[in-house]
Amino acid sequence: MKLWMRLLVQIGPALVLTAQLAPGHAAQAHMHRCVDANGRVYYTDLPGAECVESRHDRLTRDGLVLDRPDEEVLPVPDEEEAADRNHERVAQERYDRMLLATYASEEQIETAKQRRLKTPQLSLELSMKKIGIHRTRLIELKQREAVLTDSQKPIPASLKKDIKAAESDIARIAEEIESKQRNLDQIAERFDEDKIRYRELTVPTTSN
Repeated sequence: MKLWMRLLVQIGPALVLTAQLAPGHAAQAHMHRCVDANGRVYYTDLPGAECVESRHDRLTRDGLVLDRPDEEVLPVPDEEEAADRNHERVAQERYDRMLLATYASEEQIETAKQRRLKTPQLSLELSMKKIGIHRTRLIELKQREAVLTDSQKPIPASLKKDIKAAESDIARIAEEIESKQRNLDQIAERFDEDKIRYRELTVPTTSN
């Protein structure tokens, strides 16, 4: 075979493919590539008859495969997610064993809950008394200020300072009360969750 014929055989398919790809390259966001029964490759704007019974891919203009409409896309297992699920399972099993080893009944969990709440509850009650004292003092200071204002007398700087300090103390103690109440709620919720989990582990489920 002559040299020019061998070159034509080698580069001919590439020229055909280039000619098919070029018109749609600028106008279309993607192309379709398919292989017919005889192994011939086609690049078209839309899948034609030659692609009806063959595998075809959807490509970007840069030749990257977007998807294969005729193939089911299977999810790729996420190893990190699987490891996290396994870690959570192991941690839950360890906690379940601890729960069963610590308590013999839901009543014991409730008793432990009340015992655990006792100290923070007393601390909360103390803060409630403190804020009441500071509020009473603030009322007294405000009344003194009002009397001076009504009599058109100057308000001493020390009185203004005491009023500001009382307001600051009330705001600070109010934040403490909110934090202590939140802590109490979290403790109670934790024990209540333990009771629910203990019931799940110990009470047999009935099947229909």
